[in-house]
Amino acid sequence: MACQRLNKLCHYPLPPPKPADLNATPFPQEVGNGIVVYQPAPDQGAFPYSFTSCVSDDVDRFLEQEPGLGHESPDLNLAQPTPSPVISPEVMNIMIPNLIGPLGDLQPLMGNTQTWQWMIAHLKACPEEFARRGNNVFIHEQLYLGALPRPVRAAFTVSAAACRSMNEDNRSMIFKVLDAEVLEILHLPDEEVIQDLAKLQALVLYHIIRLFYGGVEQRVMAELQENLLMTRALHLLRRAQSDIRDGKLDWHSWILAECTRRTVLITFLLCGVYSILTRGICLAFPTLQMLPVSSESTAWVSQDGYLQLANPSKTVAYSEFTDRWLCAPREVESFEKLILVACKGVETVEDSGLGL
Repeated sequence: MACQRLNKLCHYPLPPPKPADLNATPFPQEVGNGIVVYQPAPDQGAFPYSFTSCVSDDVDRFLEQEPGLGHESPDLNLAQPTPSPVISPEVMNIMIPNLIGPLGDLQPLMGNTQTWQWMIAHLKACPEEFARRGNNVFIHEQLYLGALPRPVRAAFTVSAAACRSMNEDNRSMIFKVLDAEVLEILHLPDEEVIQDLAKLQALVLYHIIRLFYGGVEQRVMAELQENLLMTRALHLLRRAQSDIRDGKLDWHSWILAECTRRTVLITFLLCGVYSILTRGICLAFPTLQMLPVSSESTAWVSQDGYLQLANPSKTVAYSEFTDRWLCAPREVESFEKLILVACKGVETVEDSGLGL
């Protein structure tokens, strides 16, 4: 029997009828293009289709589309999704992951606590802030002194369209443009650190837009790309630590290093928050707790703040940063509030008098 989702021989056995329904015989149903899917008899329950198995099948199809790409080239291990055959709404209801529900009734990502609601609101605001101000918590206004790299220019346009003017008429076009930009970035070769940082920042903005502004198909695509995103982030962090350490030390070099650290941390924080909301566990935590964070944020505010620091390049692990702050709370800026709330909870940070 052909599998409707992958258009190949299905490896899932047909579920046996329940003991009380031995006379209710399952029957195949043709849904177009000669494709046959299993349809339970009217008295039977719907075929159980878990979220994990659905995403697993999509990953299988994703990996099959790029044969020959191994660990040596992880950045290009992404293919365009193949169009699915047209199927009836009844069959679609069987296929949709239980966590999400039927198409057209997709619920927004919402936390069930004050902390996660706060986190989602601030992560979702990153593209909108970039479109409105030209910067956000991980893109400094002085980062790109010369010509803007093309990925950042495109991300600015897509962010403005998605966050400020998207409607039912232009939604499809906006995500087509987003898909094209992502694929173009993933096929670009490695360049200087600042150019590759621009690519990663654009990918992070697109990932946020997929998760919080898109529909079910965009969330599935975001899940398929999150491992690729984290791999690129760690690769850039290693390069930046080496290249910037060997280069000149000035405020702009510090901004480049800090934007790299912040973009990488936001990448893992975003994937971690999403995994908690959908799976109940932070899959990114082992790496997240070890990522570097600047011990002082005054250099982010101004060049004078940078010059006043005895060792502006000093960093600590994320876990150490949150522990230090808990022992001696101090005034923090927006990015620090974000990573503190993710670890300590909004109630704890509010009690410190930071005024979230």
